[in-house]
Amino acid sequence: MTVRTYPFNKTHVNLTCVVTGARPRPSLKLYVEGVESDDRGNDRESSMDWYKGNPRVSLNVVVEDTLDPAVVECEMSIPETEYKRRERIVYYPSSNRSNGVNVLGEISMRQND
Repeated sequence: MTVRTYPFNKTHVNLTCVVTGARPRPSLKLYVEGVESDDRGNDRESSMDWYKGNPRVSLNVVVEDTLDPAVVECEMSIPETEYKRRERIVYYPSSNRSNGVNVLGEISMRQND
């Protein structure tokens, strides 16, 4: 599972969660400071493709940028099971908003077979 942040424009940031190799297709949720992105009325896009023969599911959410650091969490759950997994990063906004560049936060975890 990989969680990333990157600039969308001068006022918003794109949050991305990607899971590769999980079957059946997992359900993904993104949280900012404990609030699910669905509850914020944000732009969301979920997709599935294949990467090196493995299914890859991603969730992208565009949220308003923040002045303070924020905890961003991705939750993966496998439908019809009790399996859930969360990864979190701390998002640090850029102090220079005029150029729209933000600091990237990334954690990459792979599940062992």
